[in-house]
Amino acid sequence: MTVESRLAFLVFFFLLWGLLGLLPWVGAALGKGGRGVLLALPLAPLGGMGAGALTPLAGADDAHGFLLSLGSAFMGGAFATGVGIWLEGRIHHV
Repeated sequence: MTVESRLAFLVFFFLLWGLLGLLPWVGAALGKGGRGVLLALPLAPLGGMGAGALTPLAGADDAHGFLLSLGSAFMGGAFATGVGIWLEGRIHHV
């Protein structure tokens, strides 16, 4: 496998993990009417990418590990969204 094809796979995986991490933010933004979720916007895909990348690094590098990384990307995005909403709430109350 060439370097370019490996890079294309990595870019695809990170884009997929980022999009899955963004889904909980979209749900939170719809649920809150867009109020108090702006700080969580950049954190959600980053959380998804981080959690998705940690799954294969932990040793799950087959097809089962790929599916597990999709779920962990969603959960990482949900966690990062929650942290972003919490931080934005603390900023506005100070």
